Amino acid sequence: MAKSAPHVYLSTLPFAPTCSLISTHCSSMFPRTLRLKSGRLSHWPSSEMVVSHVGGWVTYWVTSVAFSPDGQHIVSGSNDQTIRVWNATTGETVAGPFSGHSNWVTSVAFSPDGQHIISGSDDRTIRVWNATTGETVAGPFSGHSDWVVSVAFSPNGQHISSGSSDRTIRVWNIMTGETVAGPFSGHSNWVVSVAFSPDGQHIASGSYDRTIRVWNATTGETVLSRWSAHRLRIEGSNNSCVERHDGRDSGGPIQRTLGYGQVCGILSRWPAHHLRLGRSNNSCVECHDWRDNGGPN
Repeated sequence: MAKSAPHVYLSTLPFAPTCSLISTHCSSMFPRTLRLKSGRLSHWPSSEMVVSHVGGWVTYWVTSVAFSPDGQHIVSGSNDQTIRVWNATTGETVAGPFSGHSNWVTSVAFSPDGQHIISGSDDRTIRVWNATTGETVAGPFSGHSDWVVSVAFSPNGQHISSGSSDRTIRVWNIMTGETVAGPFSGHSNWVVSVAFSPDGQHIASGSYDRTIRVWNATTGETVLSRWSAHRLRIEGSNNSCVERHDGRDSGGPIQRTLGYGQVCGILSRWPAHHLRLGRSNNSCVECHDWRDNGGPN
């Protein structure tokens, strides 16, 4: 900039958002520059770049994206049944489209070393691709009886975890395609997200059954099957105020609500538990979970 003509930069000043640093610091210094009559932004757009996944005359849905480990590339999967790799800075397609799936590509992920890409599809299969050439390195892996909705690499890059609308999780050997663990059963609805723990010993899964489960990645044993983000107690009811506390700390309330209707609103907004009011004596309200017969939560 020090070697360029000043007017090159002054000419951009009228287009800088009014609340941007360059505008607030420099506009008063150059009062005779051009002014935009309309359309000037107040802030820079939060989106740095928009890349369209286009095939032929139709713009398709992008169903999954993931960064490469070095942050230089983005892989995307689409309902046009292909995978593409993009330059994360310019938005240019640097590899692909990779073709092979016969239905929507629902999930994609880079390997830890960035050399491979895995994809799960509504065609019920998983594929492993060379991230540069698009060559199918392994697969298709078959085993799920319904759509593959989510895939994830293990930290060592040797295994793949998959979640499916058949309500199960499987672990695969990346090179042979053999199911090395699973299917893990327990969810009562689609498994829509899976992830390995950093040490590779556990798999977390999220489902449309509104639960999260943690599994032993080798045995499939459920390590944790019921998530309670907070164990709540509702107290301090005097017909005018209810306080919501986190049962794991002894501090002050995390929410204070006035009025009966708003109290019911608190309870109805907790999807992790099915709640009911257990007792009220104008000084204390207990909060129970419908799914157990124990004491109040």
